[in-house]
Amino acid sequence: MTRIGQFDRVIEIKRSEETVTDSGGVTSTWSTVSSLRTMVVKKLSDEILEAYGEADNSKITLRTRYTGDISLKDQIVLDGIEYNIREIIEIGRRRGLEIHCEVIQ
Repeated sequence: MTRIGQFDRVIEIKRSEETVTDSGGVTSTWSTVSSLRTMVVKKLSDEILEAYGEADNSKITLRTRYTGDISLKDQIVLDGIEYNIREIIEIGRRRGLEIHCEVIQ
């Protein structure tokens, strides 16, 4: 398992909240639910392509300790960049999570 010292980044987990205005309209806002220590996982193929200037920088893979308070409907903010969560993979039996994200266009 990953050592705690390798979680060198902090991400914010944001969740959409809908509120009803006085006029009856519905507005959606994103609010921070929690923050987690994480590490950015680089895939070998991405590193090779990056060396040739062909890497797709719009996707990122993160690894963090297990939490049950995250879903595909949430968003992640890392270094001021917002990401949609595309996949959440449990590592072991609630030992950690691998989160695949894509930059919000």
